[in-house]
Amino acid sequence: MHKKILIAALILGMVLTACGPAVQEQTTQEIPTEQPTQLAATESTQATTEPTQAATVPDTIKIGFVAPLTTANALMGWSMQQGAQLAAQEINDAGGINGVPLELIIEDNSNTADVAVNAINRVLSENPVALILGSTSAQTLAMEPIILENTLPTIIMGSSPSLTDQGNPWVFATRADDGFAATAAVKFAVEDLGAKKVGIFHAAEEFGTSVAPIIISALAEYGLEPAAVVSAPSTDKDYSAQLLELQAADVDVILVWVLPAPGILLARQMKQLGMDTPVVANPVFGLSQVLVLMTPEELAGIYSMTDCVPSQSTDEKILAFVQAYKDRTGTTPDLFGALSYDSVKLFADVITQVGTDLAAIQAGLFAVTGWPGVCHNYSFDAKGRGGYDISTVDISTGTLKVVGTVSK
Repeated sequence: MHKKILIAALILGMVLTACGPAVQEQTTQEIPTEQPTQLAATESTQATTEPTQAATVPDTIKIGFVAPLTTANALMGWSMQQGAQLAAQEINDAGGINGVPLELIIEDNSNTADVAVNAINRVLSENPVALILGSTSAQTLAMEPIILENTLPTIIMGSSPSLTDQGNPWVFATRADDGFAATAAVKFAVEDLGAKKVGIFHAAEEFGTSVAPIIISALAEYGLEPAAVVSAPSTDKDYSAQLLELQAADVDVILVWVLPAPGILLARQMKQLGMDTPVVANPVFGLSQVLVLMTPEELAGIYSMTDCVPSQSTDEKILAFVQAYKDRTGTTPDLFGALSYDSVKLFADVITQVGTDLAAIQAGLFAVTGWPGVCHNYSFDAKGRGGYDISTVDISTGTLKVVGTVSK
């Protein structure tokens, strides 16, 4: 209970200010190994690359971890950090990677490309063998040239289609891309909710602007054009002008693509304006930390697209993860906690098989087929995209109720 209160207090302060810190930045951090868990071990990869023998055994195997731990994206970053640290703790409790402890090098990329570049450079100074990015699409794009230059195997949690269209063979994405998610959102809005006059509200940043044309194209497949398209920077606090424009267009469903803190404010301001229009959104409303900050009235009529809902699984391994995450944080894991957990475990599994040579790790990831994670069964295609499922969840009761799943 104390954990939940502290987490809610931290996040509430961030939502009210739209820029306050949610967690403290952490740098080079070795994960403690005092608390063993009963989580089932992940299965080995399908990688066929022969292990690379290092000349000397390192004191630790370092994996960089860059995520938004402050500003408006901290709701996602907190979940990512918890999932990654839980995975690292379990790996070390089980003896490390081939007997060598795993060390996460954690950096905050805040909410700008410049900070993200500085963060990845600090991580690189520690000589990691792999990197995990929980950054937004714009920040990830800013870091991709550095990843390519340093030939560093990198798993990203960004979902913009552009992230794996850069021709960078060192980047691997664990999420279904926004193009697929947006198309699934349109399908649900039209076929399940009966939408005829669709409004679009998207973030003014890259991850939002890249999705709007995809939504418009998907609507065209049903012979529809958007009744209104509005956007706003994620730093804004007042969305009344955009909402009034949507209201004036008499939309019957609003497709929303925003970040967590703006999403909460948007839902709150809709109710203040007396709007009860159904909302179909990106995963923003599927975050456990978002749900606890919203009232039942604000939650009514909202659906969210998400990669996974671990708490609704019947798989014993996944349910063990859910319980371990709850024990650690006092909260139910969302997709970002699950994705970061999978990313650490997947890297550890590949490194166990092939060693710490960077090219061998890259080849090992490309060789992965049907790797059973918490969020997806991963198989990476030629572009490095590895997640292929999207679920639609109804959050009106304050929990995530899956009402449909689409596989690519």
